[in-house]
Amino acid sequence: MTPPIHWWVSSPLNSPLEALATTLLCEGKIKLGETELTVEKIEVEETPQFKNPSVFKTLSPIVVSAGVYSGNKLEHRFLSPQEHEFWRIVELNLRRKALVLGINVSQEPLKFQSIGKWHSKLFEIQKIKVKGWEGSFSVEGCLELIKLGYEAGFGERNAQGFGMVKIF
Repeated sequence: MTPPIHWWVSSPLNSPLEALATTLLCEGKIKLGETELTVEKIEVEETPQFKNPSVFKTLSPIVVSAGVYSGNKLEHRFLSPQEHEFWRIVELNLRRKALVLGINVSQEPLKFQSIGKWHSKLFEIQKIKVKGWEGSFSVEGCLELIKLGYEAGFGERNAQGFGMVKIF
């Protein structure tokens, strides 16, 4: 790693972000692996105004999987944005996040549209292979769900850094 390093963190909950920012500012340093970095500044970006449709570009790959039985064993099959199930599962995942957070959302379905080419990336996390996709897309529908996708991430494994987007 060669400084400067820019690190984006997002959450629909303010308290974890405030705790992280306070810790980073008080400590003044962060260790990534064997590399110790100095925290120079922390900035808070304004939440964008979401509209229909909203267009996003991935900052980190979106991971979407479906459970498939192979004999008696449940395995994950990673889906691509070209598959209809990909966007259906992304929406279902957002609705589950809204339910857990107590956010009331419209039952109006979201309409996703891939834009341009998407590229897959394969990662190994704790000896598990994970496939994600990078690209751009538009989404139209319930603005609360769209905002939640922006803040919490689209798809799965958001706590591991997947599914982060920026307004395009």
